[in-house]
Order: sequence, then structure tokens, then C-alpha cells
Amino acid sequence: MGQEWLDIDLEARLITPSKEIVVDGWDPYECEPKAECSSNTIALDSLNLAVLPAHRARQDEERRRWGQAWQNTGKVFTREDGSWLHPEMASEAFRRILATTDLPPITLRDLRHVAATLTHGGGG
Repeated sequence: MGQEWLDIDLEARLITPSKEIVVDGWDPYECEPKAECSSNTIALDSLNLAVLPAHRARQDEERRRWGQAWQNTGKVFTREDGSWLHPEMASEAFRRILATTDLPPITLRDLRHVAATLTHGGGG
């Protein structure tokens, strides 16, 4: 949730996760990634390179519609007005999607760890 557009270079096909949104009780706050390796620059795959520009264009359109009321957080994933997207909103959407499948229960955090394990195992 903390990813900033400034840390994505579509031309170079790179992303550097440099911030994260952490929840304390229900209140979100921004901080540096816990693990030093969490802020390593990584290559973007072709799927992300295909969807990120379209997502940016949608967000730019929302910015124009909201005008002065737009909250310029610089985040990639935001609410319609540009404000932070609470991490629970993404988790809830994921749970709704998961409920429509035959997959075993898994969390977004689990997926992140699986992806890291597969990337590391593949030498990425």
C-alpha cells in the first residue's frame, strides 16, 4: 500500500519498494520497510509493465475529476480522492475474490512470502 510512483521506473522496468503502510490498531502510518532487503530494487515483469501505465492513466483522470480536493499522496494505490488506501481494504477485496475460488485459505501476506520464496528459488 505504501508504493510511490517516484519509486517506479517503467522505462528501466524497475521498482523500489521504499515505504510501507503499517496498521496500529486501525490507524495506518507510513514507515520504512522492516527488512533491509525489502527495499531492494527489483525488475518488473511484463504483466506489471502492461497494467501500471493504464492504472496511472486512471489515477490521473481521477486527479482531474477531484481537482483541488485531490490528496496528492504520490501513492500508486489510493482511494478515489488520492488519499491512502487502508491496507484492510485490499485484504477484504482479496478475501472476496478468494471466496469465489476453490483455492485453500491464504492471506496477501502469505502470497508475498510465496512470491519471495519462488523468486529466490529461481535465482531472481
